[in-house]
Amino acid sequence: MVSLYKRRLLGLATGLVLIALSHCQPLDGDTAAAKQNKYKPKFVTPKVQVSLSCKSDKIMVTMNFTEPFNGVAHAGDKESPCKLRGIGDKNYILNVPLTSCGTRHEQSSGNFINTLTIRFHPSLELEGDEIKTIICKFNTGSINVG
Repeated sequence: MVSLYKRRLLGLATGLVLIALSHCQPLDGDTAAAKQNKYKPKFVTPKVQVSLSCKSDKIMVTMNFTEPFNGVAHAGDKESPCKLRGIGDKNYILNVPLTSCGTRHEQSSGNFINTLTIRFHPSLELEGDEIKTIICKFNTGSINVG
């Protein structure tokens, strides 16, 4: 028999992961897919709307909460320096560098990937917390050498 505590932890680990792709520059042959919302630079839940903006050196994560936010949001693991603590406002921006805070670069696809965690309580992990995979996809194009 699985305890209620373990079931809640399992609930956090499954079912709450969404992928948001910020398609910064259309890839060759991918323009039609982008127009059909294949790549979504934002996602909305009952508690928060999160928008991504891919910059040359960071992923800019804009969070607009429906209620004053007093929790914690971070990219990467809990000990990451890319963290903010809510102070009762509804709008926040978290800048996540492409070279640290747990951001991974997939050479083959050009994607930069990280995990965004939004905890609605300042110190406890609760069932309603949100975990999102954030991805920035860049098109480097052709480079001619020599």
